[in-house]
Amino acid sequence: MNAHRYYSAVAIFEKRSEVWGVYAVTEPGRAEMKFPGGTSKDHLDADPIDTLDREIDEELHIGIRVAPCFFVEKRGLGHEKHFFLVLKYDGVIREGRFLDDYAEKMLRWVSLPEFSRNCLHHREAFRRALKAQAENSEEFKRETRQFVRSFQ
Repeated sequence: MNAHRYYSAVAIFEKRSEVWGVYAVTEPGRAEMKFPGGTSKDHLDADPIDTLDREIDEELHIGIRVAPCFFVEKRGLGHEKHFFLVLKYDGVIREGRFLDDYAEKMLRWVSLPEFSRNCLHHREAFRRALKAQAENSEEFKRETRQFVRSFQ
């Protein structure tokens, strides 16, 4: 059985200089990008919400106020990946390098096209996140319509 049952991650969309993007975690020397989040491996009694709160506090240094779950991916051996769309949060997102499980990682804002090119493991979650964000933001829906269609 897996050492952890839950993986919880977030999609946080933000517009900068008229360009929509999302926060991504990368590792130095690797192009692959993921949504910020983590596992319940050190907290086996934690549920997906507990895992989400802890991991987002550790990686982004924010408090989430509104974050509906938009996708659950069930994997083998009882492992589940839960993806949440952050609509409101408190604090300022910490960008830059951080240490996670003894590996250096980086949290940064990236444009939607850059994330789509480099998002290998969370592609279905990204597709569903785009749809969920469009359902919650008319501005996002209007301004990203062409990109969202091309990604589908």
